[in-house]
Amino acid sequence: MTDFDYSDLGEATYEPVQRPARRNFEVWHRPRKQLVRKRQWIHEAAELLRRNDRPVLRYFGLPGIDMLDLRALYQGLCLPDDVKLEFLGLAREAKPGTDEHLIKEVTLQQLKQLDLVTSKSDVLAESLESLGSVSHVLFKTAQAFGPFDLINLDLCDGLLDKSHKSPQPNLYSALQQLMTIQGAMTLPWVFSLTTRISPESIHPETADLLLSALRSSDCEDLRSLFEERLGVQLESFDSATADPDEFAIFVALALCAWLSSLAQTRTPHRITVRPMFAYRVLADAPEHDMLSIAIKFSPIAGATTPDDFGIARGNQIPDIAYCASLVKSLQLACARTDVDDLLRSDSSLRSDMIDESANLLEWARFDIAEYKNWIDSFAS
Repeated sequence: MTDFDYSDLGEATYEPVQRPARRNFEVWHRPRKQLVRKRQWIHEAAELLRRNDRPVLRYFGLPGIDMLDLRALYQGLCLPDDVKLEFLGLAREAKPGTDEHLIKEVTLQQLKQLDLVTSKSDVLAESLESLGSVSHVLFKTAQAFGPFDLINLDLCDGLLDKSHKSPQPNLYSALQQLMTIQGAMTLPWVFSLTTRISPESIHPETADLLLSALRSSDCEDLRSLFEERLGVQLESFDSATADPDEFAIFVALALCAWLSSLAQTRTPHRITVRPMFAYRVLADAPEHDMLSIAIKFSPIAGATTPDDFGIARGNQIPDIAYCASLVKSLQLACARTDVDDLLRSDSSLRSDMIDESANLLEWARFDIAEYKNWIDSFAS
């Protein structure tokens, strides 16, 4: 019997599995999304850091399996300013055993290998709605992870398309619980929301509730400006018959008012509404059907709720300038930036946004040559 030597089998070589470059481009791969990332999300985060230095930027959002928003934030802010990024993200489509789960895991590990991303950062295969249940593991995870410096909810569909009576937990209860978590925040923080705003994407009952809340406000400056800009008194405004531009303005104003009110639940905040961006998802839409808003909330330290017995005087809750914030919301809704028009009128800006988008997509293993061919059919 001869001695066996493993070398008799020859030299083993292993080649890494090469997955084909991805070509399933989506509407959020268009340059207009990169412009919103840069001029709203990254800009507002940079303003937070400029005014209140913090060693770690804590982020909550819906980055999806490709996490382009996180990569853009890392490249556009964390690297230049040497700020660590710690994120909790949701990607509901990344269920175990799916291709989406594999992509999510590979992308997440790539991000966590970057020098300025903390090891605690994670993206979970959960829905945002689950956050609305205090018994769900997502709420407990977010509560332990938070509060957050930047919340970015980029909803492909709409926030307001369901009745307030829809089964719990839902998106409304999720935002309510998220604002409860934010009640522990001591520094200013930013809430960004991207959502559909066309009439068919807003449930009639929800629209009625929003309108009723606006009408109950004692802000006379809001009433005057509303009539001046929309040509109708707030008490007479009918969302069901409003023209597309009037409806978009109404929804933008109502969203800011509702979110600002929600944020006061646990801790009083001063409110700063930031410039708005809008565009058309449907090419033949008569008006903007997608809106991106950002609100900076500044917690008011030391404020206490009144003592009904009248014994403890405490620190009275100061004026949060809610009326002024409503007026500003209406002004910004009327002056919202049309991202499609901006990119159509500025070829250099469009080219820059395409190049930056391509950079993000290349990192996410997309076919960039095919992307350049695909994007040629879109002006924005």
